Amino acid sequence: MATPDDVPWLFPGGHPGRPLTDSQIGKRLHRIGVRPKQDRSTALFTLATELPAAIDEFYAKVRAQGRVPNSERKLRAELKKTKERLAELIEENQRQQAEIETFARVVNVLTVENHQLRGQSG
Repeated sequence: MATPDDVPWLFPGGHPGRPLTDSQIGKRLHRIGVRPKQDRSTALFTLATELPAAIDEFYAKVRAQGRVPNSERKLRAELKKTKERLAELIEENQRQQAEIETFARVVNVLTVENHQLRGQSG
């Protein structure tokens, strides 16, 4: 039988030279009341709630040094382009709305004239 110093595995399995499988470890943990999936989810959620504060703190330190992070510069440039494109689209939409109204008037006038011509020829 191998001694713990001879075995390269943190959790040696029942077969020589093989570690415990994930499911075997999971079963053992469940027997002692540890729920790995639930605990993992809780830990990840906790980390996720702490992360924004750490990021804000990092950027606050960067700004305190008088610097603007490259990622922020890129995002601001992208935001500027997006706002410009939005303004172009709004302007194009307004122009198209005006054209639609003009076409609607033309169709209205032509419809009235068509009815008048049909009335005269009939």
